[in-house]
Amino acid sequence: MKCTACGAEVKKDSKFCTSCGKPVEEMKKEETSTAATQPAQVVETPKKKSNKTLWIVLGIVGGVILLFIILAVVLFALFVGRVRGTIEDTIDEVEKYEPTINDKDDGKVYKTITAPSGKKIKIINDSSYIKKVDTTYYYDEQEKLEDKVSVKSEKEIEKLSGTEKEIDATKKAVEFVERYPRYSAKELSEKLVGEGFTQAEADYAVKNAGIDWKEMALIYAHSYMAAGGFSKKEVAEMLVFSGFTEEEAEYGANYKTFDFYEQVAYDVVFFKYTSPKYGSTYSREDAERMLKYDEYTDKEVEFGMKLFDELD
Repeated sequence: MKCTACGAEVKKDSKFCTSCGKPVEEMKKEETSTAATQPAQVVETPKKKSNKTLWIVLGIVGGVILLFIILAVVLFALFVGRVRGTIEDTIDEVEKYEPTINDKDDGKVYKTITAPSGKKIKIINDSSYIKKVDTTYYYDEQEKLEDKVSVKSEKEIEKLSGTEKEIDATKKAVEFVERYPRYSAKELSEKLVGEGFTQAEADYAVKNAGIDWKEMALIYAHSYMAAGGFSKKEVAEMLVFSGFTEEEAEYGANYKTFDFYEQVAYDVVFFKYTSPKYGSTYSREDAERMLKYDEYTDKEVEFGMKLFDELD
């Protein structure tokens, strides 16, 4: 400790200050008295840190989220408005071309035109198409051809020299054709394989069932003619695509009753009346380009464009 009088260092066991002689007991009393009279030191409790920064961050994040929500709502409203406007415009466009055909006029002949071939082509009123070329009679011709399809009888099949499985496959092939006479050899072979026969057995059946595949191609071709809008080349291509040989396809597409001026007329009437109802319009140039793309002959295209100009 230090002497309270002179400030000299006083040893622990000393009774007096060796410098000035002041008693240690007196020094202790003075220190005790001084400590009692000094005010107690106030210990300050540290204040909690402010949450101000946290609230600022949360406020910024919340603002950004709110901004995105507002932006999304605005964009959605714009999108809905645009879609609604498009729909309304389409409806208006369709209504301009809505047919004024009642039930009693539906199917009635609107106009009859004569093709260069001499064929009378009928344009009829139609509630769905407004007007169209009547090609549905091809379905009637198709059914007549189907009724004439000839195949080998069961007795004839049993006399064949094939294996038991080949005979069974041939009987099954005849069964399919009698039930639905619209197969190419390829399609019928694939169907037999699907029934569990081997490819060799299926090929044997197709070859020995007594089916005239040219007549089958002709039946198929009638369905394209009835649908309307096929050039001769397209009919042949579709037949090949369905599995007929080139020879069979040519036979089917060149049938004596087929008139492709009528098919051109079907397309032209569609361009002129039906397509505007569904939101598409064809200019004269568009129509001519489409007919050439479908590979009609030059004479057929010329007839089609003349008809395009004559129709109201």
